Amino acid sequence: EVNRQNLRPGFIEEFADTLVEDEKEARLHGRFAFLTGLVFRIFSRPRYVLKEDLIPAPDALRFRVIDVHYLRRPMAVLYVAIGKDNKAHIYNEIWQTHIASSLGKTMKEFEDIERERKAQIVWTYRDAIYYVSYIDPISSTIDNITGTCFADELILAGVEDITPGSKDKTRGDKAIKKWLEEDRIRINPSCQR
Repeated sequence: EVNRQNLRPGFIEEFADTLVEDEKEARLHGRFAFLTGLVFRIFSRPRYVLKEDLIPAPDALRFRVIDVHYLRRPMAVLYVAIGKDNKAHIYNEIWQTHIASSLGKTMKEFEDIERERKAQIVWTYRDAIYYVSYIDPISSTIDNITGTCFADELILAGVEDITPGSKDKTRGDKAIKKWLEEDRIRINPSCQR
C-alpha cells in the first residue's frame, strides 16, 4: 500500500489475483508468517512423506521434471510416477551442478537401474519407462557464446523426450495445493529437498 502512488491503477489488484492464498499476507502486507516460495502451509512430513522408500508400480506412468538453475544453485530432477489411483508418487530426486553432461550421466545411471528392474518384471504398458520429461522452458534459450542450449546438451548426454513445461507459476502452485488438499501426493523419505 505504501507504494500505490508509484504503480499504475489496478496493478496491486491484478498482482493479488496471481497469488495463492498462502502468499497474500506476505506479498501484499509484508507479514511473513512462514517461508515463501514453493512452500505450502498444508504440507506436513507425517502426512505426505512415506515411512520408507517405495518403488512405483510397474504400470505407473513415469515423468521426469527438470528444473534448470544454471549458476544460481544446483539443478533439480524429480522422478514422479502416477499410479492407477491417480496419486503422484515422488520417488527420486537429483540435485546437481549446471553441467549438462554430468547431470545427464547421473540421470542415465539412475534410469539404467530402473531399466534393469523393468527387465525383471512383466511390463504392462508400452516399452518405455518415461513418457514425458518436462523441463524449464529457459533450457531452450540459445547461449550466444556456444550457440547451443541446455536442452540440446542434455539430449547429447542421452536424455531423451524433453518437453518444455509451463512458466505459469500461479497455475502450478494452485495445482500442487489442490493435489495436497486431495491427499494425492506421496514422497519417498530419501527425497530430502
